[in-house]
Amino acid sequence: MLLLPAALLSLAPCSSWVHYALELNPLGRTRPNPAGTDDDGNEIPDDSAPEPSKPLRAISDDPAVDEAAEEGGAAWDVRGVPVSGIPEGETAPVAVARSLRWPGAFAVGFAKKRWVNVYVGTGVEATLAPYQPALPGPLAAEFDFAAEATRVHEQADVTKDPDEGKPKDEEGEEGEE
Repeated sequence: MLLLPAALLSLAPCSSWVHYALELNPLGRTRPNPAGTDDDGNEIPDDSAPEPSKPLRAISDDPAVDEAAEEGGAAWDVRGVPVSGIPEGETAPVAVARSLRWPGAFAVGFAKKRWVNVYVGTGVEATLAPYQPALPGPLAAEFDFAAEATRVHEQADVTKDPDEGKPKDEEGEEGEE
């Protein structure tokens, strides 16, 4: 189906745009892991495996960036690009979808089935709260030498040979015979 930029900017623009590639699941794959087999060769179902994503999924199905927003906090912003030389009343020949979840991700649609995806970002997902590093843990308490329960006593030196009193092997006698 040929979608001109005018169709990409229709009343529901996010339903006109779709994901071209499959999204990554929590395992970092586009498809689930192959099923394991038991000793008899029967497949073992994996109940914890994530479901595969749907191909050509509309961007309007993406989870909202701000779920507390009044209008739902869409994940994408779709707009037309003003270009000079277009007669009045006609729509822009270029439509742009900007990701609000991944700052720096853009999809641009031109007339006659031409499109391009561009990402120039930091690889960090957008968050509503500002970044704050974790606070350091509590300081370690110093050892209390004065406490009776934890008094340190030095072990007495060993002044006796530990091998003293043990029978010695008589290796020399075998050699003499």
